[in-house]
Amino acid sequence: MWRLSENPDVYKVLVSDLSHTIAPTSIMGLTLTSVSFYAWTVTGNAILAAAGILGSYASLAKICLILRHLHRNGLGEMELGEAQRWEIAHAIVTVGVATAVAMTACTLFLLPSLLLQMLATGLIFGYCAGIASRIAVRPHLAAAALLIAAAPTIFAAGTWDDVAHRVIMGMFSVFLLGALQTTRFTYCSAVRNIEIRLDMATLARNDPLTGLSNRLGLREAFRKASHRGTIATHYLDLDGFKRINDQFGHAAGDCALIEVARRLALLHPQNAFAARWGNGP
Repeated sequence: MWRLSENPDVYKVLVSDLSHTIAPTSIMGLTLTSVSFYAWTVTGNAILAAAGILGSYASLAKICLILRHLHRNGLGEMELGEAQRWEIAHAIVTVGVATAVAMTACTLFLLPSLLLQMLATGLIFGYCAGIASRIAVRPHLAAAALLIAAAPTIFAAGTWDDVAHRVIMGMFSVFLLGALQTTRFTYCSAVRNIEIRLDMATLARNDPLTGLSNRLGLREAFRKASHRGTIATHYLDLDGFKRINDQFGHAAGDCALIEVARRLALLHPQNAFAARWGNGP
């Protein structure tokens, strides 16, 4: 259903986007807690009280996680393994909130009060809409949250033997499928946009012929390396390069530049940086 193999750079950007959900998370947490505890005061149902407590703690944990993630993003690019750990942390708290939503909505639909069932309907629709629009950048996480929250509620609505609840059950099912499709579309669009952005950044900082960094990339490397202390530089000039172009043509000259760049990339140490400055590497 979704692409499983992502470019590591794209993946890290997608995971970092999970930190931009502070407002909808806060609103959803407040709504979930209010609905759960209100329904508990009306019915005295212990499951609703448990759902309210779980929703409160899970929402608060998610808000704290988002704030920490935002702070970490401000420190610079993270490694792939660290990004994976952040995604797992988001998955844990998201599943907690989704479970609390399912407990609340499912319990309310098993009760005979139409008013409480209306609250459950609003809760499910609001939660699923937020998931489809804000967490779709991690589609498996979004799909899991949608199914955890909505599937039990659909089942609970189907336990009533009347036309209205059958219609509600059908509507919930259709909207769940629509939310999953929206998640897929949003994810694919985000991946395409990030890939374009990263490609443009690469073209801006790299020489299109040799693949080595250009002047802009070299300046940025100098700025980063300046914080680590002493910098050593080595400048290479290709003697007789003009004669290659004159005698064999510019295509041969390009091949020579590409081969020199390839050998430099193989030979220079891991912490070194190679760039093409001017007409030669």
